[in-house]
Amino acid sequence: MNTTLLRLVLGNFHNVLHFVLMSLLIGNSSALDSPVGVIERSANVILGNGTESATISCSLNTAAHTVNGNVWLRNGREMPDTEVNSSKHFMNYTVSNLMDAGVYTCVFKGPDQVNTTIIVQGPPVLSKHKRMYTSVYVGSKVQLHCVLGLHGFPPVSWSWMKLNGTAFDKIENQTHATVTRTDGHSVLLLHSVQLIDAGEYRCEARNSAGTAHFVQILRVHSMRAALWPFLAIVAEVLLLCSIIIGCEQLHKSRSEKQEELKEN
Repeated sequence: MNTTLLRLVLGNFHNVLHFVLMSLLIGNSSALDSPVGVIERSANVILGNGTESATISCSLNTAAHTVNGNVWLRNGREMPDTEVNSSKHFMNYTVSNLMDAGVYTCVFKGPDQVNTTIIVQGPPVLSKHKRMYTSVYVGSKVQLHCVLGLHGFPPVSWSWMKLNGTAFDKIENQTHATVTRTDGHSVLLLHSVQLIDAGEYRCEARNSAGTAHFVQILRVHSMRAALWPFLAIVAEVLLLCSIIIGCEQLHKSRSEKQEELKEN
């Protein structure tokens, strides 16, 4: 149990640290860039809302730099298929779908290597669940899951809510309910379900590019409800036994009358 808890804490710490660093980078995307005026770049991009792809570009606007090649980096890693041995002072790249969102860096190689960054943001997309309805009995534990199909960029923040009248109330960690968050997955655990817990639950994944949500319905049955199928079976068995006994008695009565008639 202690090992599992330690892993969960460390995992959440890693996610929070990564989220903070990426947020700072988006807020100041020129922090690691070459001096202003050396490279002109296209604007940061937000995908989604009908925009599924975008072309980003960089232009080295001074002849004082010798260029002997260029390459694109995504999230700090070189993209081998973009490396070109060229002296050109211009380079572009097409981000073709939401999966490719991230931090892009265009690098002009040479004696005085220069680079700049372009942020391509993308909204999260949740996986479609086959089960929208979950049924449990009072006193049992239940887990409601929410999984990302596309992580998007920057990293998402998770939240769970329950419908209260016409508005959703946010669910925080408490004795009765626990929310766990990992990279790409969040779980709402209800430790001891009560009838009042029945209702509509909404999980939400959000970043600066957009929000995705999924609604699940929790149905809670009392223990008495669990007895009804059993009682129905017992009633059917008793009825069947009564019919069988009645038929046997009727048959016995007829046999006795026939014997009496024969004797007479």
